[in-house]
Amino acid sequence: MIHQFPQVTTRDSTYYIEDGNRVFQAGNCLFRVHRYLIERGSPVFKAMLSLEQVVGKNSETLVEGLSDESPIVCEDSAESFRALCWILYASPNEISDAHASDLQRLIALASITHKYEFTDLERWVLKLLCDRVPDDGLMGVSGSVDHLGTLLFIAIQVKYKALVAKVQNIMIAMIGQSQDPLHTLANTIPIAERTTDGEFQAKLFYGYLRATIWKKGSPSRVATSENTAVTEGSIGSDVNHELLKLSSLTENQRLKLYCGYCSLMLLRVRLRQCPQALIVQNLEGTSDWWTSEISRYGDGMYDDPGMLLGEMLTKMGSRSRRSWLETLSPGRPEYAKLKKLKDAFDKGLPNRFMCG
Repeated sequence: MIHQFPQVTTRDSTYYIEDGNRVFQAGNCLFRVHRYLIERGSPVFKAMLSLEQVVGKNSETLVEGLSDESPIVCEDSAESFRALCWILYASPNEISDAHASDLQRLIALASITHKYEFTDLERWVLKLLCDRVPDDGLMGVSGSVDHLGTLLFIAIQVKYKALVAKVQNIMIAMIGQSQDPLHTLANTIPIAERTTDGEFQAKLFYGYLRATIWKKGSPSRVATSENTAVTEGSIGSDVNHELLKLSSLTENQRLKLYCGYCSLMLLRVRLRQCPQALIVQNLEGTSDWWTSEISRYGDGMYDDPGMLLGEMLTKMGSRSRRSWLETLSPGRPEYAKLKKLKDAFDKGLPNRFMCG
């Protein structure tokens, strides 16, 4: 607690309760609440309020928390403390009607309940966020990346794996939906680096490539001719368009992005030919089918090798094929091997972006 506080304060319009018996200051806002409610369920507040703090000297001596002149100063924003007061004073109907539309308040509530060890309330709000926030739920929320980062670190600390995965997926999706993917990447990748989760970092870099260089409808950058060689110039021509506009990233982040991009482009070239792992017992037609399907993808969308593998897996599993392809059903070894290749691609992303 800090005993120096701003001289100009205002009483909160909702949670300065006249018959409350403890005054708190968060930011420049004063809250007057009931001691019993705020220390119930929080060992931190209970310990804090069990010790009477005296401020001032001689005739001006005041007991901290009993008046506006000597509030208990909390290092929280007014928004966060107001969210805490809401859950402490909410009626059963208000709690049951709570949903994920007010994301800022719920994330602020998750943060402050975690800080002051309101264990039951923290579990409730984290479960609410995990169950009800849609995958694009934080799009359009002011400061959404910062709020996501706060929520992610809380979820990691309490080992709430489902919420960790959900928040990570939202951050990855934000890059693809952003009007400025690079700006979003520059804001999200430091958060991923703090988690030391290499897979998460790689997916953010990969998401940036998919949102820019490999964006659907962009001109094709992978030639379909089998004779086309991979040269320094052919790789550099792509880099000049998007990858050199990266001044907002650190040198190490740019290096990881370059390495991942080059690795994936070389893989895409190799995928012009049917992977040897799919040719089981020289099954007639597998290689021809692969080459035929690959030749159809010239719109740039399938320059992304991950999307290409996913699309080929879908096609191989489809039963609407010509008779010579009917044997390539999901029960056949070719399908299982292609699925294994796609899984290996997904798991190998951290190594491609040097995040492993």
